[in-house]
Amino acid sequence: MLLWLELPMWWQRINDYLRGQAPLEYRDILRRVHHHPSIVIYSLGCELGIDMADAALLGELNAIVRGGTTGVLACDNSGSGEAYAGLDFDFADFSDYHFYSDLHYFAPLLKHFYREWQQPRPWIFGEYCDSDDYRDPAELNAGGERPAWRDLLGVEGNTGRWAYSEQEARMAAHALPFSDAQLVTISRRESFLKRKFILERTRATGYVGGYVLTGLRDTPISTSGVFDDLGRSKFDPDAFRRFNDESVLLLEGRRARQWVNGGDRPAPVDLFNYVGGTTASFRLLLAHTSFAGGELRWRLVRPDGSSALMGSSSITAGSLHGRVSEIAALDLALPHIEAAQMWQLEADLDGGVANTWRLWLYPTPQQWGEGVTAYDPVGAFGGTFPPAAFLPDEVILASVWTPQVEAFVRGGGRAILLQTGDGAFPAQPVPFWRESIKLIEDHPLWQGFPHAGHVDLQFYHLAADHALDTTSLADARRVPILTRLDARLFTLLDYLVELEMGSGRLIASSLRFWGGAGDQVTDIQHSPAALFLLRQIVEYLSTRQ
Repeated sequence: MLLWLELPMWWQRINDYLRGQAPLEYRDILRRVHHHPSIVIYSLGCELGIDMADAALLGELNAIVRGGTTGVLACDNSGSGEAYAGLDFDFADFSDYHFYSDLHYFAPLLKHFYREWQQPRPWIFGEYCDSDDYRDPAELNAGGERPAWRDLLGVEGNTGRWAYSEQEARMAAHALPFSDAQLVTISRRESFLKRKFILERTRATGYVGGYVLTGLRDTPISTSGVFDDLGRSKFDPDAFRRFNDESVLLLEGRRARQWVNGGDRPAPVDLFNYVGGTTASFRLLLAHTSFAGGELRWRLVRPDGSSALMGSSSITAGSLHGRVSEIAALDLALPHIEAAQMWQLEADLDGGVANTWRLWLYPTPQQWGEGVTAYDPVGAFGGTFPPAAFLPDEVILASVWTPQVEAFVRGGGRAILLQTGDGAFPAQPVPFWRESIKLIEDHPLWQGFPHAGHVDLQFYHLAADHALDTTSLADARRVPILTRLDARLFTLLDYLVELEMGSGRLIASSLRFWGGAGDQVTDIQHSPAALFLLRQIVEYLSTRQ
């Protein structure tokens, strides 16, 4: 097992004592560890801003490490100085970044920090790809005594950053219709797909040469370990190895552009959601350290496990240039379907390298505007609609919460509010994929929307950076639809919620039905999941009085 030793500087501040003490400690540490052959990387510290370590201190410590080791890679600042307002140069043999991002921002981050004009050197993630899940308190307290470590608060010392010490009390107050064991299962399934996505995007990037996953095992202030508090693997090792091995099959899609206001712009394409009767274009890639060639087999699988399409081809080692190579181009004519379904694409390379990806197929959607009056003074729906006369027999689709919309609902009307950020309707800025567990509630809206009991990549282009806070709406009856449980604070917010207000109904959502964040699609017409879900909401409200 190869080891990366990060020397102990993080979050400190420069003073005269540090300048004198750090070199003494670093020399002592190196004398104790340098004989271990497994240590192949050293870093002087973590995420150091200029107020934590300047050029003089890092230069002295760098000389100590270089003089006390042989045949290793070293860097002065794990996470990089430029990302943390540190030095604008480094003492490093490789580039190292710490990307903790929502999924739809990961690929843009990779492109943003890669500069081909810089001196070539390895890129190795010192830490990244965390994913908090849920720990079951009853299991930890099985001996009848609460472990003392559960009350540790960490460096920040308060429950405003993580509230594991108050988990039981906060969860009891919510009275969720999910048991602790169910929350563990839901959260770990979501963690698995997030790690799979990030690692596959990483392996598809030829200039990234390695990574350290955050983290190996849960700690008192973190549940993002691959192993839990009792040392057990949270994931099936064989399934995890499919995207974390020497050779990995990867899925990519086509590229598109659009002409907007007299010029070309990128037009991201939804890789996971498709309308039946259209063509899905895929590229199968192989990221590998060594490969001798073999037979590639793939198949598109229906929900019942039968094959809708399949194919095979021979792959020769000589045709693979570099670490990441395209090995197959698939243009799949999808069948027309009557109801939305969850399918799967499987690929296998001579039995030893395999991978799978979930896909969602939808029937040809009706336009969301049928039976709807759009009230969009801010232009969130692709154009500005002037204030309209709200007809009682239509559903109002609003981009803003105004006294006019509220009066319509309370007077017996039905409305949909799509507020993607801060606004008049109470909301909080929070990440979608990180630090949270999404709960698909028992609501009629999901009856026609296929899912596996947890939020998956069908929500990639719907993911939002705000969630609604309906706790302040004391005179509204809340019916949860898609709930956000904070995995660190154990607080609840809504991504999609039904509210009975007065004699009317409102379905409010902070989901991005029009995409537009990171590498999401830029319009609802290019987001089959968003278009289908919005139509589901319209039809649901149309049948309610």
